[in-house]
Amino acid sequence: MEDGKRPLDVGIILDQTLALGADDWRAVLDFLKRIVNGLDVSAKPDGVRIGIMRYTSTPSISLYFNTIRDENLTPSTVNNFIDRITQIQGERRIDLALPFAATALFTTRGGSRPNAKKV
Repeated sequence: MEDGKRPLDVGIILDQTLALGADDWRAVLDFLKRIVNGLDVSAKPDGVRIGIMRYTSTPSISLYFNTIRDENLTPSTVNNFIDRITQIQGERRIDLALPFAATALFTTRGGSRPNAKKV
């Protein structure tokens, strides 16, 4: 870790249902991209890694913390991924999404680093 910075794994849990209108959906994705741009997203040992989990009736991981690697891990590549997320039909089941994040995303299987702070 340079300068005593601690690695950070940021998990985004995104409601993918059609509950939001098209303009609001675009605003959500733009907000996520602004968050990514404000973080030190990189493959450096103390860099920020992003994981994205989407949910409707069934939660799923769209971007594992280790999907984008090495010099390819930049805010731009994460934002390009965010741009491709679409809404789908389904129920809003956050009650299923939160436990899934704990057992599937924020794990070594989900690419989360053992020494990273999880947000």
